[in-house]
Amino acid sequence: MTNRIAVVIVALVVGSALFLGAISIEHALRPAHPGGLSGTVVATNATIHVDRVGRPTAVGQVVNGLDTPIDNVTVSVTFTGWPGGPATVTDRAILPAIPPGGRSPFVVRLQNETARPTGLSLHVDYSTGGTKPYEGLTVVNSRITEENSMQYAIAGQVKNHGGQPVTTLVAVTFFDRNGSVVGARTGTTSPQVLTRGSTGAFQIQYRTVGDTPSRAADVVRYEVVAWGEPANQSTG
Repeated sequence: MTNRIAVVIVALVVGSALFLGAISIEHALRPAHPGGLSGTVVATNATIHVDRVGRPTAVGQVVNGLDTPIDNVTVSVTFTGWPGGPATVTDRAILPAIPPGGRSPFVVRLQNETARPTGLSLHVDYSTGGTKPYEGLTVVNSRITEENSMQYAIAGQVKNHGGQPVTTLVAVTFFDRNGSVVGARTGTTSPQVLTRGSTGAFQIQYRTVGDTPSRAADVVRYEVVAWGEPANQSTG
């Protein structure tokens, strides 16, 4: 396995850009166009918000511009622009592996409920030559089922047209009108294990929980990715 490292863009926002209680970094960490990502792996489209328990949370996407799958993908976020900072936190991208040209959302939280960072920098680590994504899953349809200031909900179906039963994971990335990521959520299909040729339904919600301000009203589009792991059961 070959280890690779990509160091990506630094974005700083001066002042406290607060929107409904969320610190947002618009236009930050976004390449000029997808073609500019060829031959690189980057973390992009990132913003910061405060989660339901008050933790500063960075969300964005890892984009694989290589011609080979990558795995062991981690994103290190350095939160900056606050009196107690900077502070660096590392977490895994949501998908275990990313195919060539593919994307995975990431969510990285700073475990400090009093911190209010106004900027960040990102660093991506990954490997090649290991886990390869299962190529048999297709998101056959998706639709918005609810859209208001408190909630953005979608539903859809995933089909397994590959050669083996798999346990599914569905990851959804939510974007604002500037193309910045404002949230990411995961779920599974029902049934969770899809046999060859079968289809499962999913429902994903991006919503306000308790008193936490929501950016659901900012969502103008979403991306759905379906992931499959070999099922640990005999399905006949």
